[in-house]
Amino acid sequence: MHRTLLIASALLMGVLGVPVSQDPVQPQCKVIWLIGAPCTDVFMTVVNQIKAWTGTTSCELGGENCMYELESVTPLVVKATKTSPSTMNMSNLTLTMSPIEDPSICRVTGDAISESWTSPLDNGMNYCSLEDLIIGSGLNNTLGFKEFTSNWICLGYTLGSCTVTSLNRKI
Repeated sequence: MHRTLLIASALLMGVLGVPVSQDPVQPQCKVIWLIGAPCTDVFMTVVNQIKAWTGTTSCELGGENCMYELESVTPLVVKATKTSPSTMNMSNLTLTMSPIEDPSICRVTGDAISESWTSPLDNGMNYCSLEDLIIGSGLNNTLGFKEFTSNWICLGYTLGSCTVTSLNRKI
């Protein structure tokens, strides 16, 4: 009897949307791009864009295109951090370049994970930290450019109001 009541209560709480755990979820995002340029060129372009937006100088114009910090660079892997000047929340960014069969096209996987354990939706900060780098560097203007992501692999993707002109999002 007690077991049946316990199971029924658990099912009812689940149906009603009552949270069972109060553990926060760490916001994270994954984006895959196909970029119409060799990976070595894409790699250098991303590194140069991060260096251009290091520190707070570019914050003076407003927006979020500043406070990127290059953490490590290995062949075809870039690791950086991005701190939001408005919230001071930090994201860890990793961009991995992978050549495909056609050497004139590079597959780039971008991962962003917030260091803060706040709202899992993060208002698109992780997505925008990645997207702004790609658009700010002009890589979105390459022939055959494609972006792949969704709310399933990039929490807050559709909530992002990014500083740099947004891409045409396909969900």
